[in-house]
Amino acid sequence: MPAIMTRLLQIAAVLSLLGGLGLRRWDLYKLVVEPFYFIGIPVGASFLGAVLLLIWAGAASRRKRLALNLALTLQFLFLTVGSLTLVYQQFPDDLEERTHVTVTQHGPDWLMLAWVLVCIPVIAILLASRPAFPGRIVRGSWWRALLTLVLGMASVIALGTLLVVPAHSPDGNEWAIRHRMRWVAWRTLGPEIGGIGGVPAYQGPVWLGTLLYLLAALVVLISLTVFLRSAKRTPRAGDDLRVRGLLLDWEEDSLGYFATRRDRLTVFSPDGKAAVSFGLSTGVAMAAGDPLGDPASWDDAISAWLDECGDYGWVPAVISAGEKGARAYKNFGFTVRRMGDESIIEAASFSLRGLPQVAKAVRRVRASGARVEIRRLGDIPHEERRQLRDLANAWRNGEERGFSMALDRTLDDVDERELVVTVQDQDDKTVALLAFCPWGKRGVSLDVMRRSPKAPNGVNEAMVAALLTDGERYGVDRVSLNFAMFRSVFVDGMAVDASLAAKTMARIMRFASHFWQLEQLYESNAKYNPSWYPRYMCYADGTQAARVLLAAGRLEGFIPNFERFGRAHVDNSAIMGSDYAALVAQQVEHHIQAQIPTRRLSAEDRERAVALERTLDAKIDPYPTGVKHGMPPAHALVQPVFRQLAAGEESIVQLRVEGRVGLERDHGGLIFVDLVEGYKHIQLLFDASETGAKLEMWRSLINRGDIVVVSGLAMRTRTGEPSILVQGWQLLAKALTALPRARRGGHGKITIPLGANATRTQQLLADANAIELIAQRSAIVTSIRHTLGEQGYVEVETPILQPVHGGANARPFITRMNAYSTDVYLRIAPELFLKRLAVAGMGAIFEIGRSFRNEGVDATHNPEFTSLEAYVAHGDYHTMRLLTQRIFQEAAIKVHGAPIVLRAVGTPGTEGLPVHSTRSGVDYVAVDISGDWPVVSVHEAISKALGQEVTVDTPLEKLLELAEANDIEVPVAAGSGDVIGALYDELVEATTTKPTFYIDFPVETSPLTRQNRRDPRLAERWDLVAWGMELGTAYTELTDPGEQRKRFTAQSLRAAAGDPEAMSLDEDFLRTLELGLVPTGGLGLGVDRAVMLITGATSIRDVIAFPYARPR
Repeated sequence: MPAIMTRLLQIAAVLSLLGGLGLRRWDLYKLVVEPFYFIGIPVGASFLGAVLLLIWAGAASRRKRLALNLALTLQFLFLTVGSLTLVYQQFPDDLEERTHVTVTQHGPDWLMLAWVLVCIPVIAILLASRPAFPGRIVRGSWWRALLTLVLGMASVIALGTLLVVPAHSPDGNEWAIRHRMRWVAWRTLGPEIGGIGGVPAYQGPVWLGTLLYLLAALVVLISLTVFLRSAKRTPRAGDDLRVRGLLLDWEEDSLGYFATRRDRLTVFSPDGKAAVSFGLSTGVAMAAGDPLGDPASWDDAISAWLDECGDYGWVPAVISAGEKGARAYKNFGFTVRRMGDESIIEAASFSLRGLPQVAKAVRRVRASGARVEIRRLGDIPHEERRQLRDLANAWRNGEERGFSMALDRTLDDVDERELVVTVQDQDDKTVALLAFCPWGKRGVSLDVMRRSPKAPNGVNEAMVAALLTDGERYGVDRVSLNFAMFRSVFVDGMAVDASLAAKTMARIMRFASHFWQLEQLYESNAKYNPSWYPRYMCYADGTQAARVLLAAGRLEGFIPNFERFGRAHVDNSAIMGSDYAALVAQQVEHHIQAQIPTRRLSAEDRERAVALERTLDAKIDPYPTGVKHGMPPAHALVQPVFRQLAAGEESIVQLRVEGRVGLERDHGGLIFVDLVEGYKHIQLLFDASETGAKLEMWRSLINRGDIVVVSGLAMRTRTGEPSILVQGWQLLAKALTALPRARRGGHGKITIPLGANATRTQQLLADANAIELIAQRSAIVTSIRHTLGEQGYVEVETPILQPVHGGANARPFITRMNAYSTDVYLRIAPELFLKRLAVAGMGAIFEIGRSFRNEGVDATHNPEFTSLEAYVAHGDYHTMRLLTQRIFQEAAIKVHGAPIVLRAVGTPGTEGLPVHSTRSGVDYVAVDISGDWPVVSVHEAISKALGQEVTVDTPLEKLLELAEANDIEVPVAAGSGDVIGALYDELVEATTTKPTFYIDFPVETSPLTRQNRRDPRLAERWDLVAWGMELGTAYTELTDPGEQRKRFTAQSLRAAAGDPEAMSLDEDFLRTLELGLVPTGGLGLGVDRAVMLITGATSIRDVIAFPYARPR
């Protein structure tokens, strides 16, 4: 109903204006105007009437109750007049007698009857529409409007009286002042009021009468505007903190923080999870940006906002809404129009290389001796903050602008999360500053940009570049810069296929840029090559578009805003000052604490937490330092004193032992406790007669898993158990998480079952054999270093982050090096850098280090692994084969005392061997690896596996037939070398048992290997295999730079074709190789697999201290 009434009143206003211009004399005009009187709208025919109708229409569009009441009043008035007229028409003689007016028509006036009949349903419709007009009138507007009217009219009358020149009456006498005043009142107030007592005898000038009429009309308009102005409301207590809470929880909109402006109002959704922030101007409730909070509650927040707009008679509108917010408003019937675009830069993709303008500005600032500093506002001392505020105000040109993308305060203490970027000149004076509001956890949005007139050119670019380059240190991943109004107009106008209309619009916007810097803002952002995100204006009623644009211009500061004059002061002291800043900081701290995941404690863990509190209450440090250590239980058990004691006997020898508290058996005055380390434990005996109060303290404070050191006398119990009679104890570390409990499994074996969520540390605590494997790994690595050192090899280190993916055919891990704005690879092999050292003259070198391959995980593969690579001048693959054999044999001796490796009973190749040892319930046999290991050519091994001869001359078609006959898949478009590799993997490597060297692979599968001296179709390379697992490989290195370039180029072409494992062309390595490399032998071994072979471990995860595990 409000929309219908608004349209009708606007049409009536247009008709009234046209009638005032002279159309009222046309019969067609009268025909068009007549229906409006039927529905209670007096059209009239004057400019003033048109203005009054437009004011009425404005009140209706804003759902003012007054607009409805006025319509009802007129309808009741017309109904009454019409009804009385119809009644009197039934008694014409009586009417003539009373009024002395001759009645020419006798009988009913059908037009009047129709008017009365129309009034009745119109009144019914208006009464039914009452809920649609909730808009209230400002309290006190009645007397303000009346006072404005009285004072205005009195001023007009006074002015008119002064302007009436002295005049003479017809009898020659001068007109008295009262006659002139009466005429002024008659012209000002109209004949109905000013003409009481008849038409004045004095008639003033025509021009003055017209002027008085217009001034009186202006007073009436001003009075009506005062009367109909929109209601205001002040911010509700606590709204600002609620808004800040939503901003902490949700980081959808880069403009969200500007909702904390102190001139904003907020309406929340019923559940409090979302809100709409808006300002008021010219009766428009202007929301800015997207709704705040949970998008699932946006609709409820918008609905609540629209209800409030209706209650107060505000026109709802939105500026600077994002894509998602604009869609939400559109669902409520808003019309959406694009305003411009916001520029956002991702720090990860920012680089000065492709931004010549910015790079030049940065160099210019650096050359001037200036430096850029980035700090959080909370880290800046208060005195310096005040100085920066003073500088920002001093450097400001003109009035402050911004509503949707700026705060109404500068570097306020309440905004301690703001990021402040400053530039200091050579004299350490601040010459420029930028302030960025927080945008969620990892973003900032530009708020303040100021610079001194004496600042070097380019300081703004230098500050933005510094923030984007060093932002990672401050947790900044994205930066929102200025908003470019009408960016698409400039872009379309500059397009090569721009239409005439687009070019014309661009010219108009460039002209407007002389006043509002529209194009300058766009160009200042475009130089950073940002991502552009559209921002929209939304309005609910197209008839109010002009009012909305006026309100937007006033709020943003583009149009002078005279509303502030005479506006009642709003007290914002509750959200200002140090106390409120502290409250906001506390809110942020609580939010951060809430983000820390809380761990659900088991009943046992809760009991441990209580025990910790008791420990602290007893003034005992649960994690002390400087405590004399004790021997482990395993050492205590082998002390000579226990061999000298009989069952039930006690000695005078004191022992000091430390370990974890295990099983406890409480018998009142006696407590038996197992002190555990690994699978070894010694029994502790607490006797109340010996320890006294210490016994009760133990019961109260100590839990299973706590680490303690005890001192006491060595003894044996009556059953002969070696024990310690405790005389004193001290807590070394309080365990707050329960340790796995030991269980007795089948055949009486002790096991410690682990849950699916057990950590690696818990696994190691539960399995002493796992710790033993880690220790054996250390011994093997130490042995490898010793063996190589004895041979004259020097250990070196090469980069793990590499610019080129090379050294092996494998899929790499890729990461970003922000310092150089470039992608780098985690090395898949150290080979190419070690060869650079070989070229540089290091004759015998090796490296033991981590490599990374982004490939599958199984028993023998882990994405992160340890490898050994070694190179020796004047060596070849035979040299490296003998070195490898020695490395394994000496490492096996280091661990087992003999050149043996362990294999689980039943492993192929171990038949008939006796059990050597048992680990984790598994029996192992020892396999002798002494002497020289078998050396077999690849083609010979395949021939033996197939039962028919395969040589380097075997045609590709024949090889493919053999692969198909054995159900072996080969790559598409595979060559002979690829098929040989597939046959080798399935038929040879997978079936090998004892360590064997397989030599002379096809050259196309070995891009870094020299051709065989006897047959250039083969490569001087071997693979070492044992029990189906490849342990290492070695080459006679390719030293011909020309041949190496050909092979690298072929690999590069494969990479370009989409092979993720193919190596890239490493131009730097090729240039290094062109310097010359002597004949060289190269070796690569998997250290993890070597440990697996020697220890008998069945999985690579068992020999890695902390293999990768999915985060829980």
